[in-house]
Amino acid sequence: MAVYKETIEVKSHGKTPTYIDITKDVRRVIEESGIKNGICAVISPHTTCSVFFEEFCHDYNEDGDEFLQEDLNNVLAEIIPDHVSKDQYVYPGEEHY
Repeated sequence: MAVYKETIEVKSHGKTPTYIDITKDVRRVIEESGIKNGICAVISPHTTCSVFFEEFCHDYNEDGDEFLQEDLNNVLAEIIPDHVSKDQYVYPGEEHY
């Protein structure tokens, strides 16, 4: 069984959740692997990063986010409000606040 591994580096802007379309990068890696049949696994080893699959979107808001991304941002803001005081959350602790 052939195995091919490559790292795709991405960078968040750090202000709001950052969405990065890595489709072209993944297709490039698959092509470069030379493997013609198999499974491609895309993972994120970082604790505050995730990989999700989204259908193609046609509509964007004035900030350039797709509508689904805007909905996700709004839901995240409701369930996890911005960290505005040292007493609001235990993690990451006073030393980091």
